[in-house]
Amino acid sequence: MLSRKIHRILTWVVGLQVALWMLSGLAMSLFDIETVRGSHVLKEKAEAVMDIKAVDRILTQIDSTQQIKSLKAVLIGDAVYYQFDTSDGSPQLYNASGMRQSLITEEMVRSEVNARYAGPGSIAEVVLLEQPITEIRGRDLPIWQVKMQDFEGVRLYVSATTGQIQTVRTRWWRIFDFFWMLHIMDYSDREDTSHPLLMLAASSGLMIAMTGLWLLVRTTLSRRRRKNQAHTAE
Repeated sequence: MLSRKIHRILTWVVGLQVALWMLSGLAMSLFDIETVRGSHVLKEKAEAVMDIKAVDRILTQIDSTQQIKSLKAVLIGDAVYYQFDTSDGSPQLYNASGMRQSLITEEMVRSEVNARYAGPGSIAEVVLLEQPITEIRGRDLPIWQVKMQDFEGVRLYVSATTGQIQTVRTRWWRIFDFFWMLHIMDYSDREDTSHPLLMLAASSGLMIAMTGLWLLVRTTLSRRRRKNQAHTAE
């Protein structure tokens, strides 16, 4: 029977991936998403108080040809800075004295992490990354990576432009990300959910389900037909 043969071949070819879909889906459903995001290792960000006099000092330093789109006061550690978003698209950071902070230093990064980190560990290493890695795919570079010495393997990523924590990665995120990779079958970037390999596997899985359902219907009808024939013969 052709449908049975197709069903058997597809099951052998796609069966492993179907099992991986179910396994990865089950595994991801067991994780609390806030734990995966690492929200529990960060304290709530305190609000900075804006000093109008400091803003006036800063305005005299900014190129008058640039259009200021937004202004906000931010804390880096316990120090107040002023972030101006201008027409050229790049944020400009100034301290309360009116001096531009063109580079976020390691000292500033450590200060921000010590102010925000809520876990039991301590800073083990601070590195400025200028090349992309899997954990920060899609993030603007350069970015500071802060490795914490704790059970959860926490890594905090701090913007080298604004001094703010951009994202948190823990061992739970890494496990979740591994199962996500298996689920979407994107083994390099782990982002593409509409690539040909996934479409082919999904289509084949659908064919397995459809041929299996057809075989079930045919088998049921065939059994009923034989029973009816047996009763008629009696």
